[in-house]
Amino acid sequence: MIGAVALTILWSLGWVAAAIWLWRMVLGIRAFQSAPRISTQPAPPDAPLATILVPARNEEMNIEPCIRSLLGQKYPRFEVVAVDDNSTDRTGEILRALAAAEERLAVLSTPPTPAGWTGKNHALALAAGRARGEWLLFTDADTRHEPYALPSAIGFAVENRLDLLSLSPRAIAGNWIERILQPPALGLLALWFPIDRINDPADPLGYANGQFLLMRRSAYDALGGHEAVRERFLEDVAFARAAKRKGLKLAVTFGRRLFGVRMYDTLPRYCYGWKRIYLHSYDRRPLVLAGKGLDVTICMLLPALTVVLTAASGAWSLEAIGATVSTVIHLLYAAKVNSTFGESRVFALFHPLAAVVLVGILLGALKDAVTGAPTRWR
Repeated sequence: MIGAVALTILWSLGWVAAAIWLWRMVLGIRAFQSAPRISTQPAPPDAPLATILVPARNEEMNIEPCIRSLLGQKYPRFEVVAVDDNSTDRTGEILRALAAAEERLAVLSTPPTPAGWTGKNHALALAAGRARGEWLLFTDADTRHEPYALPSAIGFAVENRLDLLSLSPRAIAGNWIERILQPPALGLLALWFPIDRINDPADPLGYANGQFLLMRRSAYDALGGHEAVRERFLEDVAFARAAKRKGLKLAVTFGRRLFGVRMYDTLPRYCYGWKRIYLHSYDRRPLVLAGKGLDVTICMLLPALTVVLTAASGAWSLEAIGATVSTVIHLLYAAKVNSTFGESRVFALFHPLAAVVLVGILLGALKDAVTGAPTRWR
């Protein structure tokens, strides 16, 4: 009897999830249609000086292709300031060799990180002190930039009189784990932090992606620079929220044609990396993290599980049909997510499987929020 009641509840949740996904499809289409479109464009004749700032700690596998992609920008006036943040591998050696052959590249080495700072923020504060540009592009060592990324972004920001511009990347995948898991994790951020709300000056919701964060120098200084966010693990989000509070003009949009990123190449790195992102995106708030874990369970995991169990037993019912409808809408949504982040739509079929991992990640974030466990970025 208890098992039958539980199964009925499980099946009934399918219709609830179906209604949620249908509503999310409507909101997602609206957000996607309202997102600004950045076209690939050359630099204007009066291009302002830009500084690209790259922190790097133990990035010997990534740093050279990243820096070469940045030095290859089709922009007439720019410099690159790269910071070796106490690396214990060959990162510093590689950077110094690149700088010896390229005068536009300056390489700094950080002293030990002071108390009260994260290593990344300390490194970027040093880089910003060296920067001479009117525009500052903060980016990560695991990114790869197309030749017109910088001119296109600055051209768009100048044309729209922006103070901050942040782009979401295409997901660069080197193995099946990345192809299956990265788009759903990115998609949840896009779902929970909708672009149309972020870009609405009247909406307090703020978010940005530090893998590509372009700022006017005047805006950076007005926000207090990295000194103002020195202890924050998601300094990009902190800058975005502070910018909205100060009335600065912020825009976030899709940039898969301009740059890509390979974030985590193994399952342990993926789990640890996304745990800290979700944890600090919600400022370590346990109730919010618990709600997000429940969201993924009810909307992504249980309907697909119900479909599998029902298909195996052959006991179809009205409730099970609801789970099927929910799963179909979810997979259509997932296909759009994969396309948005540069992955094949075929891998959308694995989103329910990825949900198992994502629930575990959110539970880990919830545990850290409840226990107050410290975050170690690297």
